[in-house]
Amino acid sequence: MKIGTLKSYKETNKFLEVSLFLFAFTLPMWNSINTIFIYPILVAWLLLNNWSEKLNLIKKNFIPLVLLTLIYLLFLSNFLFSDDVSQSSKLALKALPLFIFPLVFLSTPTKYYRLGSIFTGLTFGTIITILICWGRILLDILSKRDPLDQATYFFEWIYTDFNLLKPFGAHPSYVGVMVVLVIIVLMCYEGFQKFRAEKVLYRLTLIALIFFILQTNSRISFACLVLFLCYYFLRNFNKRSILQLLVLFVVLFLLSLKFDYLFHKITSILNKDGEITFDRFPRWLGIWEENNRFGNHWIGVGKEKAQFIYNQSYMKNGFDLALRENYNAHNQYLDFFVSNGIIGVIVYLFALLFFLYNTHKNIIAISFILIVIFFSVSETIFGRSVGLIFFSFFYALLFSNFKNQPLR
Repeated sequence: MKIGTLKSYKETNKFLEVSLFLFAFTLPMWNSINTIFIYPILVAWLLLNNWSEKLNLIKKNFIPLVLLTLIYLLFLSNFLFSDDVSQSSKLALKALPLFIFPLVFLSTPTKYYRLGSIFTGLTFGTIITILICWGRILLDILSKRDPLDQATYFFEWIYTDFNLLKPFGAHPSYVGVMVVLVIIVLMCYEGFQKFRAEKVLYRLTLIALIFFILQTNSRISFACLVLFLCYYFLRNFNKRSILQLLVLFVVLFLLSLKFDYLFHKITSILNKDGEITFDRFPRWLGIWEENNRFGNHWIGVGKEKAQFIYNQSYMKNGFDLALRENYNAHNQYLDFFVSNGIIGVIVYLFALLFFLYNTHKNIIAISFILIVIFFSVSETIFGRSVGLIFFSFFYALLFSNFKNQPLR
């Protein structure tokens, strides 16, 4: 059966499909609620009772399963570096999605669930998340003595960034890149052709999603969105597609001017002389220098001593906010280098490149891995549970469904 073809309910396992739908639906929402829905997925996977099929698929997907297991072992290695068994155990438990989702998806035939159902759950969950965030903003505006005056702050920091996602306590960049992925799915997934035919609803949905990305004030989300739109419109390379892209860029530029905090963050990456003024770059240099004093370039120093190296760097270089807030490296590659050395970086890069090589024919899969590659430059994505879940869930799901198979 071709990828993207909607399967009938008779061919699917309803318990597994509902569990996956609910998990995808809660992905943009509260992390505690989302984590709960991992358990029904595990139970449904066990109840399939198709062990011969599972073993056969594990053999076929042995390399990606090993690669993701090796990434999980990078977290388990903290037991070797730390005497605090409790903290190492918490870290191992936090990183479990790196083992659970690959095991489930890389050993489960795609006939037991519909990919379209998972994408639908993710899309609806994202829309509900947006409506809740906008609803809170509206209530806050209406609760003020002068609502019209308060509404003028809609484009400013008081109603964007972390304040935008206050109902969920979520990090704007993580939600932002997830919304970018939803946009890519809506625009490219074959199973959503009927929805795209409803042009008014489809375009209004895309406008709302893009507007929300701007509200997150996330540079990486904005960059990923722009790169995807460039590829999407220019792949056919005709006058119409070029004109559409130019119009879209003008609109995005004007809107980013309105969201002055986002515009400032984008323009603060380089100065007029072409020098890097990105606020995290000096911190990375400081961490690199400090790691040369205290670190181990081959095997790293473990997660706890890595944070000690970060804090030492922040203290010596006057990064008071980073020291006070106990910032991580804000760079996944650098974090693996300090925590797990060159070995850790190689394992991570190999996992990314292996996925890229085996799914490069599919626009959704390649977009996902490119998002992860770029996002890893500006965030320690595995430092948060939502990052671990986002990576492991979509890595295993998309690899299983799109390995060496184009969408259309």
